[in-house]
Amino acid sequence: MAELHIIGQITGASGFPQQNLFCKWGIHAGCAWKLLSGSVEGRTQVDSPENEPIAHWSHPLDIHYATKGLQGICSTV
Repeated sequence: MAELHIIGQITGASGFPQQNLFCKWGIHAGCAWKLLSGSVEGRTQVDSPENEPIAHWSHPLDIHYATKGLQGICSTV
């Protein structure tokens, strides 16, 4: 069985005219992948930068998947 462990963070964003920013994120995997731990969607906190053009979040990601194979046909039931 193959496994995939995603560890990282969403650090921030720039280039938006709004001051109150958050990020709604999601990970979409094929039907051959089974989620073992972690969340596959979420939202960061809101950042309201006043004196700089960058919103900072440092939102952690820790997601663990497993699969029996990288090729194959997924059944839709």
